[in-house]
Amino acid sequence: MLIDLCQQLGLSVMLDEATGRLYFDDPAFVGEPGVCRLEDMRDVLLDPNARAPDELYWLYRDTMFPADRETFSEAGLRYGLVVLRPGLVGREYIKTKGHYHTWPADPEWSYPEVYEVVHGCAWFVLQRVRDRQAAAAGHIEWLGCVEANAGELLLVPGNCGHVTVNVGDVPLVFSYLVADASANDYGPFLTARGAACYIVEQHSRPTILPNVRYPASPAPQFAQLAQMPSLQPRLSKPLYRSVLRSPDRFRFLTQPSAFRLEA
Repeated sequence: MLIDLCQQLGLSVMLDEATGRLYFDDPAFVGEPGVCRLEDMRDVLLDPNARAPDELYWLYRDTMFPADRETFSEAGLRYGLVVLRPGLVGREYIKTKGHYHTWPADPEWSYPEVYEVVHGCAWFVLQRVRDRQAAAAGHIEWLGCVEANAGELLLVPGNCGHVTVNVGDVPLVFSYLVADASANDYGPFLTARGAACYIVEQHSRPTILPNVRYPASPAPQFAQLAQMPSLQPRLSKPLYRSVLRSPDRFRFLTQPSAFRLEA
């Protein structure tokens, strides 16, 4: 079944719900997506020997019309799409690998990011740390699991490591917007075999399971995104078109020290 995502994304995109692949009507979008495979995820899984489909999620990096590249480049922003297939890896719901963003000149505050859920239901695991050293040591100040559904925007504040989990029974599609200068630091997640908690199936429902490899991690807090106003950026949708209309509104992504947005 093909699902038209054009209105939600502001781009000519169709989702094949059976395969999880995206198809672009415009000839400007060519090439195969990046693929995260089961073998790529072994080091962050609750059960590293669990069996699952080979391809777990797909990354469509720098997805934009050629005519819009200059606007995104001048704003210092990077935009793309991610699709997570539904299902389980052992007991865990399929998830992204998880990462922190790099710390710029200010070593105490890393780059934030904005996600736009386009299709499906996501749980975002957010783990806030004080600084880069605390991230490396696994010292978490706040741990949250936030549910977001199609049509919702979520802000990942600076200093928040994050994992996206598909807890639904359809492919999860979301877009991301982040500073082009930001890079992903997977190291703390690899060291601790994932985030400070896992999202597992229990009685046919997602349940939070603490990761015992984190020293003195706080108890995870679950909330609907609607209950977390600090994580709801005041931006128009779709996110892609919002950048084209008002690129200056996104300076908080490229200048994290000037716009400290805490969870």
